[in-house]
Amino acid sequence: MRRGFTLIELLVVIAIIAILAGILFPVFAQAKESAKKTACLSNLKQIGTATFLYMGDNDDVLPNATFSPAGAQREGGWMYYETFPASEATRREDGFDAKRGSLYPYVKSAEIFVCPTDGKARISGNSYALNGCLTTPVEFGIAAGKSTTGLDEVTQWLMFGEEVWDDDQEDLSASFLSQSSTPDGFLLYPVKYLSTRHGGGGNATFVDGHAKWFRAEAILTRHFLTGGEDLAGCP
Repeated sequence: MRRGFTLIELLVVIAIIAILAGILFPVFAQAKESAKKTACLSNLKQIGTATFLYMGDNDDVLPNATFSPAGAQREGGWMYYETFPASEATRREDGFDAKRGSLYPYVKSAEIFVCPTDGKARISGNSYALNGCLTTPVEFGIAAGKSTTGLDEVTQWLMFGEEVWDDDQEDLSASFLSQSSTPDGFLLYPVKYLSTRHGGGGNATFVDGHAKWFRAEAILTRHFLTGGEDLAGCP
């Protein structure tokens, strides 16, 4: 005669399943985020490659960038945006339009500009920002890309990174701990900050072509926005 499970035995089995779930679910979540971080890093690597192709057609000069409210609806930047801050757009048509940016012909995929972990960018259309220190302001709202032939230590120059910006915070330095998104695709040193969305840090691609994950504070302490030099502003 077969004997069924007792209530105690069923409770023990349920408890074991609950313990295993508690152990495995965080592992699965961590593995999923690791995959997203890797996909994001791949995006930046491809953006870096597209930039090199662009420079090959433009005498080694980096792409222009539009920035701030004055840069909204202005053509000619590496990334176009309709409103500022584009990161707060509630519809894709009010945010970024990668297809109207100067790098798009070299990638032909708008999704490359969206980090899988960046929830805002899934609506706005862009997670990444060009280092403003690699441009020269022409007028308020647009900046011309610099020539890379005049740069020393290209391994120390961050080209694109994951920017964050929280306009509603009185203490702008609090943005440093944010997982928000870029408002205009322009990393304005030393006002803007790098994302901590990937385990306390973010991805970046450099002028020499390599891409890597860094803790956000390492980007600042190693002075990657200013070519490895400790400067109060852009050189």
